[in-house]
Amino acid sequence: MGRKLVTFRTVHDIRPIENADMIELAIVDGWQLVIKKDEFKIGDRAVYLEVDSFLPIRPEFEFLRKSSYKKMGLDEGFRLKTIRLRGEISQGLLLPLKSLNLTGDEDEDSLATLLDVKLYEQPVPAQLAGTVAGLFPSFIPKTDQERVQNLTGKLWGTGRTVTYTDGEGNEVQKEIPPAPKRKYEVSEKLDGSSGTFYNYNDSFGVCSRNLELKEDAENSFWKIAHTYGLREKMKSHNVAIQGELCGDGIQKNKYRLRGQDLYVFDIYDIDKQRYFSPEERTTFLSSVLPDLKTVPILERNFELPASVGELLEYAQGPSTVYAKQEREGLVFKEENDLGRFSFKAISNNFLLKEKD
Repeated sequence: MGRKLVTFRTVHDIRPIENADMIELAIVDGWQLVIKKDEFKIGDRAVYLEVDSFLPIRPEFEFLRKSSYKKMGLDEGFRLKTIRLRGEISQGLLLPLKSLNLTGDEDEDSLATLLDVKLYEQPVPAQLAGTVAGLFPSFIPKTDQERVQNLTGKLWGTGRTVTYTDGEGNEVQKEIPPAPKRKYEVSEKLDGSSGTFYNYNDSFGVCSRNLELKEDAENSFWKIAHTYGLREKMKSHNVAIQGELCGDGIQKNKYRLRGQDLYVFDIYDIDKQRYFSPEERTTFLSSVLPDLKTVPILERNFELPASVGELLEYAQGPSTVYAKQEREGLVFKEENDLGRFSFKAISNNFLLKEKD
């Protein structure tokens, strides 16, 4: 399922900002946003537009022109980024339903289309774009991860009771159920371009994030496949290798690499329709593809801290690949009897330094 850029949310808390008379902080799930003072009350429903949303040129969004105007290809619009106002992090945009002529009864899955909101994506360099062979294979999951701010209820339910006042002034008590302790593998999220290399019943394919690519000696993903002999080495295994391509010409080569290289973060068993566990992944790579690098693994058996704020603090720090570069964030993977549960925490320091 694709990323939901526009959703209906409930305002969980409102907090003052020191030395600010006109603005305050709204807490929505794990997100915090700077809003106009007295625009919302705790318990209000609102429209939340997530960071990386690309909003169309429409009168209701014109107040963003000075701070957020951007072009994406030939399209003009407003890109929502992580910013800091009066010392406070603000991520996304929170608007009253009536400001967008919404009732709250609309199908949430259609909100982005209704408002013409798209995901902001930087132009793809020619060496990565390649020639399209077809859509991304349906028998392999794409590499999207949910952000931790959207999972606070699932991750931090602790059995406590929360009391707040709803939009009509009534005091409401809400029970948050207890959540089991979980153990996670923690890996560094690298800022490159994700690729998938698969073998399925003797058919070998190479994909960018969203598309399968025709074989091309000039395409960066296919160069990696040729360099490591992936077609031949994967021939007897129905698997998909997924990793981040980093280096020259990719995301300004933040890690100061020479050339380009692949950092594997997952292996998917196509026959069993499940991801390899960390142990299975390590064993497979060491025996079949020992020359491939993996993304840095920071911890195994990691337990979550007490709050999303603490986890976002933990996500910040220098990259293991290049210490002078702030890491993009961390990916957390839990293996259990039901399969894989994973999510990402993006470093706010990294986001605040983004130029594009």
